[in-house]
Amino acid sequence: MAVARFQNQAWTSFIADQAAIIREHSSAPISSNMTGLVGAMDWFAHFGSCDCVGASMYADRAHYAYNLPRMDRLRSEKNRPFWLLETAPNWSAGGRTWNIHMDADGVRLFSWLSTLMGGEMVLYWQ
Repeated sequence: MAVARFQNQAWTSFIADQAAIIREHSSAPISSNMTGLVGAMDWFAHFGSCDCVGASMYADRAHYAYNLPRMDRLRSEKNRPFWLLETAPNWSAGGRTWNIHMDADGVRLFSWLSTLMGGEMVLYWQ
């Protein structure tokens, strides 16, 4: 438990320091990337110094059960729409454990679902 607390405090401090540096030079909104539902990570604290919440998600029609709870979580972190910072319109390049191919209909449907669940931006990788 002490290790998890230390990691959370270190990440929260790191993100806040980076956000402060960016704000000195830019008025662009700042986000960070929630990479999964890592149990011990305090994403609410991490996103405290960010303007909006963001995440990478790879999904297709067969993977809604994995990503719908993540979108609900993103929506609850801030009082503004979340950003889908990375998704792939083809192979996910996740290696042996998560290398799925997204067909065009699945990607289109997932992108609209992200918007309907409270997102305002979808960025495509590859």
